[in-house]
Amino acid sequence: DGGKTELRGVGGWLGFLVVVLGLLSPGRMVVETVVNLQSVGDGSQTLGSNWPAYWVITCLIAVAAVSGSVFLAYRLVYVQRRSTVGLVIKGLWLLALVPLLLDLMISLLLFPHLAELLLAPSLIGDIMKPVISATIWSLYLVKSRRVANTYVVDETEAKHIFG
Repeated sequence: DGGKTELRGVGGWLGFLVVVLGLLSPGRMVVETVVNLQSVGDGSQTLGSNWPAYWVITCLIAVAAVSGSVFLAYRLVYVQRRSTVGLVIKGLWLLALVPLLLDLMISLLLFPHLAELLLAPSLIGDIMKPVISATIWSLYLVKSRRVANTYVVDETEAKHIFG
């Protein structure tokens, strides 16, 4: 944002974050869920009777994550108060870690015979990608002049009434 104090509104990198949260991330989540279920489903005979439960839980996690991501984009656009920034930072971290860790825990519970495969070293990379993204966007939200100018300190109804 170049340190210009006149930067204000949902544009620039902030606008890009809204597009990422509102469109790109939900689309990616849906595609990843479909691909995951198809690849796991190909071996559903070896997974046994827990496969339908895994399918339902995975879909519920995806719906919750997509809903959360769209909600964060909505807040950034329509609720321009300082509390939105804190909420979005928390939401970014929840979206980065909770779906992945929930999927891992549920997979380990439903398919304990696959623990060695599920806990492969590539899991660290799978966790680090969203952590890096959440870190970058969190730092942007904290340091950006545009964000500081756009999301003002909350003025509650009580403050208006009582001064």
